[in-house]
Amino acid sequence: LLLLVKYWGPLVRDIWTVLSRRERARQILLMAFAVVILSFCGAVILQTVGSSGVDFNADGRVAQDDVGFGTLLWWAFRQLQDPGNMIQSPLGIAVLVISTTLTVFGLFLISFLIGLGTDVVRELMELGRQRPPGFRAHTVIIGVTPTTPTLLRELLLFYLTLFHLPK
Repeated sequence: LLLLVKYWGPLVRDIWTVLSRRERARQILLMAFAVVILSFCGAVILQTVGSSGVDFNADGRVAQDDVGFGTLLWWAFRQLQDPGNMIQSPLGIAVLVISTTLTVFGLFLISFLIGLGTDVVRELMELGRQRPPGFRAHTVIIGVTPTTPTLLRELLLFYLTLFHLPK
């Protein structure tokens, strides 16, 4: 496990470097702020309009805890994250409109997250290209041709004589 941590350490540092840049941090905060605000607004509107008769916590029964603010907030958050969270048979038009609106904004947020992830991977690739290979006492052969086996035999003999190893 410690060897894996050592192996992945540079990648984790690179991810932290990319995500902690001012531009990227602002994008992440903007997305988090949008999720919080949209979830909160959806829950407030549902509680204000009144949404009795709807099973928001999906436990199979409509009860008093379905109209609690925490339950409505959690449902609105899930609605943003998962378009499959649609209510099966909404009894009110307000619930249907809020559900659809949160689903549409959630799809925009997911596409924004995909674009953000793509940019992060692109920047990680650029950082990886700038890093030296990190191999010591290695020989890299690029461009395999029909003469490569001969070259490998010569290099092997060279290294054997260089390090005084038996042939």
